Amino acid sequence: MEDLQVGDFVKIGRGEIYEPVYAFGHRVPQRYAEFVQLHTSMEKRPLEMTGEHLVFLEGKTNPVRADSIKVGDILQGQDSNVVVQKIKFVQRNGIYNPLTSSGTILVNGFTASTYVSFQKSNNEYVELQGGIEIPISHHDLAHLAMAPFRFYCTVVAICDSNDANSGMPVYVSWAMDLVEWRKQQHITVQLFVWVSILISILASILMACTLVVTIAASLISCSKR
Repeated sequence: MEDLQVGDFVKIGRGEIYEPVYAFGHRVPQRYAEFVQLHTSMEKRPLEMTGEHLVFLEGKTNPVRADSIKVGDILQGQDSNVVVQKIKFVQRNGIYNPLTSSGTILVNGFTASTYVSFQKSNNEYVELQGGIEIPISHHDLAHLAMAPFRFYCTVVAICDSNDANSGMPVYVSWAMDLVEWRKQQHITVQLFVWVSILISILASILMACTLVVTIAASLISCSKR
């Protein structure tokens, strides 16, 4: 991961599909963190990621937190699904989180999400205060929330640098701060925040699509002259 750069192509799952890394959600070479190692019967290196990172399992529609996986669970591999035989926790220096347009990436032969969840009470779906489950997964919500940033990095500019203090893009850092603030609020405020965020994201996506259509129409008009 430490050798990856923005613009490099990586596998995103089964088959031979590659996508470029458009940015890094985290890129902090000198930070120690605890990682979960998921060992399987495959003769490859174990899948290793932070506990809040999301990984795909057989029988689950959406990826779940790595620290929620148990021995006997089945990971989605590149060629076939494999059983988790042993789980270890290790300390590593360096956190790297490459982002792809699909929101997935193949790591050591296993399909993982490029996103994380800071909520442990429900490792698959978003849950509000009081145990109220929202019918959207952590992965899908993160992918939707990243849409404006993803559009900016893939269409408008190259996002090859992160904030020196946080090791994250400003957009990602802001989003994480908002999530932490939201968790401390009353359920009414949480619902209002979620609705406001979704409306803002959808409005941004609509504006981006309109801009792309307008530019395309202008280029076509110019080519006909």
